[in-house]
Amino acid sequence: KPAMSENYLTRDEVAKKLKISKGTLNNWTKEEKIPSHKINRRVLFKESEVEKFINEKGNTNEKD
Repeated sequence: KPAMSENYLTRDEVAKKLKISKGTLNNWTKEEKIPSHKINRRVLFKESEVEKFINEKGNTNEKD
């Protein structure tokens, strides 16, 4: 059991973090581009996995 309890993010939070629409996030979830977890009939995302996704994919929006 990990010492740190895992923090879960909602679809809204993940979409904001990735600077994408919820529609895009839904597609990525269906295509299994990003790991998701069904908990109590809700789709949630582990914060650690979202961070890993960002680091691997780079940001979807270019910054100056």
